[in-house]
Amino acid sequence: MMSTGTRVGSGAKNAGPVAAAAALRPLALLVMGAGAASTSADPDLWGHLRFGLDMLRDRALHAADPYWYTSDRPWINHEWLSELLSGAAYQGAGTRGLSAPKVLVCVALFALVWNTVREQDFAWRWSGMAVAA
Repeated sequence: MMSTGTRVGSGAKNAGPVAAAAALRPLALLVMGAGAASTSADPDLWGHLRFGLDMLRDRALHAADPYWYTSDRPWINHEWLSELLSGAAYQGAGTRGLSAPKVLVCVALFALVWNTVREQDFAWRWSGMAVAA
């Protein structure tokens, strides 16, 4: 009779490969982190950043786009919150501040995936993390 705490397939014969693969965990996490930190700038990024910095400077939402030929027309900036946050991040930490929210979201995603798959067999755990990366 098998006890409820025994895992099928666990034993001394699997200890070597699992231990060797476990030693690669820091490298795998480092590669996933590097992938999360790498970024390419969208051409609109600097315009959105400029609008955010302008809002921080003026402490107001603008009703007209001052950088376009239609500056005499009403303008509804539907991206004002993200621009404000981007401007604040840039003021606080420069270009690294623009990457920090992305890295934090990726770390939270990895933690969520790891929490979901941590009870699975070794291959499924790291397959899940690779898919998340």
